[in-house]
Amino acid sequence: MTETLVLQTPDQNEIILAVQERLKTKTFVGFRGDMGAGKTTFISTLLKDQGAAVSSPTFALHNTYKAFGLSIVHVDLYRLHSSEEVDSSGFWDLFADPDSAILTEWVERISIDEIPLDWKKWFLQIQVQPGGQRTYSLFSFS
Repeated sequence: MTETLVLQTPDQNEIILAVQERLKTKTFVGFRGDMGAGKTTFISTLLKDQGAAVSSPTFALHNTYKAFGLSIVHVDLYRLHSSEEVDSSGFWDLFADPDSAILTEWVERISIDEIPLDWKKWFLQIQVQPGGQRTYSLFSFS
């Protein structure tokens, strides 16, 4: 599988629009970034623009919202540390809904190869620069 850089910008509004344009059924967006990089904040901003009342799913593992005419599943895998924990959490069952998009924080906790082939895969890397500025890099994965 290959990662291709689609967009790199320090402008959060620009990257939000880019992600919004790509949110369709059977879309997976994985978020990468250090603790405190702004993954949850980004997803909250993205969904609040659609009127969703967003809360962090760290303890619930996932929350589902209606936005962009889709069922948006926001997943936080921070507490899971092994493939066995991911498997037993029900994470993979989320892909059974073909009318959803899945936004997943701490994507490095899963094997990308296990995401169904008919799902479009995107990754957003959030890097905090010196001085607190952020750089957003959106990748397609095929």
